[in-house]
Amino acid sequence: MGYKYYSRRKRDRVQGEAERRRIEQQRLRYNLLGMLVMAIILALALDLFDLGERITRFFTGN
Repeated sequence: MGYKYYSRRKRDRVQGEAERRRIEQQRLRYNLLGMLVMAIILALALDLFDLGERITRFFTGN
């Protein structure tokens, strides 16, 4: 088991860690996006800040 074997193992390990980090960051982004969507849905469902009326006025032009 020479230099090439250990070099390849190290490269594979580094690539695996980078892939794992990328997947973790993507998962975090999707979680944050989901939380934002849930907050918007909750605000609309509870009609917080009179959002329903504002949206209606925006689309109808009144």
